[in-house]
Amino acid sequence: MNYIERKARQKKRPDKYLRRATDQTNWLHPDRRTLSAHLAPSPNMPKVDPEHHRRRGSRRERQATLASEIHIPLPLFHPSPDARDIIQATVLARPRYGRGRGLTWTVNEAPEEPLQKGRYVILRTETEATGIGRISVVTDLRRHWVTFAIAGATLPCNIRVPIPWAVLDNLESYTHRTYYFNLPPDPRPHEALRHDPKFDKEDHVNPYYTEDTEDEAGAECEEMEERVARITNYWGQA
Repeated sequence: MNYIERKARQKKRPDKYLRRATDQTNWLHPDRRTLSAHLAPSPNMPKVDPEHHRRRGSRRERQATLASEIHIPLPLFHPSPDARDIIQATVLARPRYGRGRGLTWTVNEAPEEPLQKGRYVILRTETEATGIGRISVVTDLRRHWVTFAIAGATLPCNIRVPIPWAVLDNLESYTHRTYYFNLPPDPRPHEALRHDPKFDKEDHVNPYYTEDTEDEAGAECEEMEERVARITNYWGQA
């Protein structure tokens, strides 16, 4: 059958090709398609409300609605310290530069309680007073003085305290007791402490070392020595 004969035959039977073309394009018209029984939707199937997604709104609107319905508590900050937990420290009016960041203020009078890490402190002079700061890490350790960093100030600052007016942690206490003669001797002891006879022989005897401290430190010496060795090796390799 040549081309002309095929065309003539198609003109005589257009319904066949029309049905074929319709079958091929039925997928574009779901409303015209007849589904088989196993594909037909169940009569019990819930009907989709076309306004459902429109009523839900955008994601941002849903988040705003959710935030307005759920109670969100405020963030937790550190509680204000009790006035009984704050130590008043009288310092010299003129600071100095020392080890550590910022200026270092020197305690000039014995505080009501010894100063130590974690305690709250207010620095005072004859004419001024600071807000509340928190005593932080040790930045410098000497024979007669220890310097702490103070957290909470707008600018970095430190406080230098005579050893008898401070409480050292285990490691600092062990270092001060064991390596006392290796620590810098300056500055000299505070003027209020120089009259003590035990400072007359400080070049040969540790004036802060007693038999009581020796008994208390016996069990911790080995552990503290290992910690000191690790710190020494770390700074020696730096």
